[in-house]
Amino acid sequence: MNFYESEDSQVQKALENFRKNLQIMHAAYQRHRGRCLVRISSYKGATLEQVYIMGSFTSPPWKVLIPLSYSITYKEYFIELWLSAESEFLLVKKDIKFALEAFPQRMSKLGFIANYIKIIKPANSNRKPSKCNIKYQFISEGLSQGKEPDINEDAFFCSKFAIGIADGVGGVKRDFGISSAAFSSELMKNCKEITDKIDASFNANFQTSNKVYLKGLNCEKIITQAYQKTNCGGSSTFLLISLLGNHLQISNLGDCGLMLIRNNGKKPIVVFRTTAKQHSFNVPYQISRKFTKLQLLTTSENNSQSFYIKDHWLEYSDCVSDADNYLISVQKNDIIVMGTDGLWDNLFVDEILEQVKVSCRDHMNLKEISENLVEMARARMNSEENTPFSEEISRKTGHSWVGGKRDDITVVVSYVDDA
Repeated sequence: MNFYESEDSQVQKALENFRKNLQIMHAAYQRHRGRCLVRISSYKGATLEQVYIMGSFTSPPWKVLIPLSYSITYKEYFIELWLSAESEFLLVKKDIKFALEAFPQRMSKLGFIANYIKIIKPANSNRKPSKCNIKYQFISEGLSQGKEPDINEDAFFCSKFAIGIADGVGGVKRDFGISSAAFSSELMKNCKEITDKIDASFNANFQTSNKVYLKGLNCEKIITQAYQKTNCGGSSTFLLISLLGNHLQISNLGDCGLMLIRNNGKKPIVVFRTTAKQHSFNVPYQISRKFTKLQLLTTSENNSQSFYIKDHWLEYSDCVSDADNYLISVQKNDIIVMGTDGLWDNLFVDEILEQVKVSCRDHMNLKEISENLVEMARARMNSEENTPFSEEISRKTGHSWVGGKRDDITVVVSYVDDA
């Protein structure tokens, strides 16, 4: 009996790897064709009426209705499509066609108003800050705990003007016997070194620091340079934020998450949150490196033919440029909660917001907030309570799941203060 269970498990694992590799190849093919993955979403409204999308990108154009999926966690209908610039679309609900405010609109060739893809990035990603003055800085505290006592594949760093978290992909250790902890740690270490140099420039020469600050603290440039300097092999998601004047720049690849909470002295409210970017359920976008010779010495699997076939796929990872990029306004005293999927898979957004509200009311410090969120997520992970992960796996697969997801948990809580 155990033999057949083991054989079935190996077949399932091989199929999952094959599916993942196909998705990576498909993404590379779409990027080669000049397309980008665009997330289109619509709030559900008062009822659960099915929402569809139609557009110029179907065959035939404007004749095919594609159903949107429904997210219980975010209470919205959504779809992710590989689209080219200038692609036009409308949403359809109960035979009513409507455009979204989040995307630009224009008169289509067929004579009606439609949304179109103007920028192949999330909305406002290339918008320039209205002012380049150094205005704000981060005050931050973070905590990271591994699901196992002897290893943690998450990593993070904090500085005055930038914060980053990375989640080493656990599937790499299952496939290769080598953890991604070294890869994610080196990636964040390199980010920290780059931002520390910029902080040093700011402190050394305040007169010219505005130019250094605006030029240097670009999230995509930071993560690109850090990735190029990373030597260890492995795979990881990342979430990087930086301050540009009174704007927050965000670069997110994979299933780490961020929530921006406005604390204006009344009732803290969520004004922005990121969404996960995944090839499919539980297969996040990620950047990778092939293993070093030193890493290969740590595994007994490195002589097998299947190992080298799998190791080859690490060369075909997603790209830094695949990240979702945002530029949004921030205010003094805004609170930012960042976390790896160990947080967001085990706690609902409303629960995290409530903890922040309680913390503000009780005048807790940032360290206490991050510790409380990690402990809450860990308790839920080992419980039989309902979680975002259990709801998502039920919706995606039709199978029931009890409790949370065992994972490393990293939480960084920050607030925006005067520089």
